[in-house]
Amino acid sequence: MSAVLVTGGGTGIGAAVARLLRGAGDEVAILGRRPEALAAVAASTGALDVVCDVSDAGQVARAVAVVVERFGRLDGLVLNAGVMVPGGISELSLADWDALVSVNLTGAFYVARAPSAHRTGSGFGRPTRW
Repeated sequence: MSAVLVTGGGTGIGAAVARLLRGAGDEVAILGRRPEALAAVAASTGALDVVCDVSDAGQVARAVAVVVERFGRLDGLVLNAGVMVPGGISELSLADWDALVSVNLTGAFYVARAPSAHRTGSGFGRPTRW
């Protein structure tokens, strides 16, 4: 049994991954910005739901700490959170671009980096790298 964190776990692919992992017996934490969607998935799967905007490093650090506290470890990440803006590049505003980069790229970086503070002494990883 593994402890896995799934970003964007309240809807779509993230929710489906959470269901599959829970069905396989894994402990699962789902992160997302929509409390109602997270609560619905958590109610049907038994996953831990944590409201978190992955584009905010502080929220990510707190969310990962909650997950590690609850499960005692964190074995895997599913970096699924993402936003889309309809239309082509010529219609894409700078604000839309910033939102895309903030969630899709920087958010993935924050979530991938945050658990490293909890990995030292677990028998895996090193203090300076995951």
